[in-house]
Amino acid sequence: MRSIALFTAAAGLLVSGSVLAQDAPAPADAATPPAADTSAPAPADAGTPPPAEAAAPAAAEPAPADTAAAPAAVDASAPPADTATSDPFAGVRDIDYVGILGNYDRADTHRGPDVKYGAGASFLYGRHFANHWGWEANYTLSTLEAGAGNGGDYYIHNLGGDVTYSFGDRQHFTPFVLLGGGGAFDDVHPRENGGASGYVDGGLGFTTGTFWHNRIRLRAEVRASHDFISTPDHNGFTDYRAGIGLEIPFYELKPFHAAPSEPEVQVVKVP
Repeated sequence: MRSIALFTAAAGLLVSGSVLAQDAPAPADAATPPAADTSAPAPADAGTPPPAEAAAPAAAEPAPADTAAAPAAVDASAPPADTATSDPFAGVRDIDYVGILGNYDRADTHRGPDVKYGAGASFLYGRHFANHWGWEANYTLSTLEAGAGNGGDYYIHNLGGDVTYSFGDRQHFTPFVLLGGGGAFDDVHPRENGGASGYVDGGLGFTTGTFWHNRIRLRAEVRASHDFISTPDHNGFTDYRAGIGLEIPFYELKPFHAAPSEPEVQVVKVP
């Protein structure tokens, strides 16, 4: 009975010990590091760099482009301004010239039944301006056929000047118009059919481009000339003449080069 009681007591102690061993927490293992406590802040580590947010300040957002404040950049590759639009008279220069023309004359029918046609010559000195206007001083001698055997006994002297307008630069093919007047003297026989008076004239013509080192050009023109000479039979006569000859500038023309214009400025947006 006593041995049964001892056996029962020993068995109870063993059962109680196993129950206590299951309820008790497991002891700390030196090989396994304790779990990190997320509730507590981790200590700063001198060897680990701080996060990017703490290492550098936040990058500033790029400011919008301000074209008013940004300086204008010069684009050297931009083509220069067109000189043809900036200078409408590019290539046109003031020109002094002399000229000589051979003329064919058609006399006014009121000068007489025997006075019909003739020939003559004109000598002129002129100046052409860059704005297409110009002036000319001229002397013209006309010899008309008259009388028995068509003898040349009818002479007309004209000395005067004209204002000209050229539709070009007179370095290339250039039409022109002219208007002017001066003094006339008709040296005829009989004397009562001649005398001195004033005259007015007008005409049109053209010049060609220059050649032979830019020193000569051809000129052709037609014009009408009306004088105010009074005769026993008629007052005032209108004669016509056509001429062709040469104009000679006083100097060799040089190519015209416009001054270089400023390069085009373009605004470049700088972020």
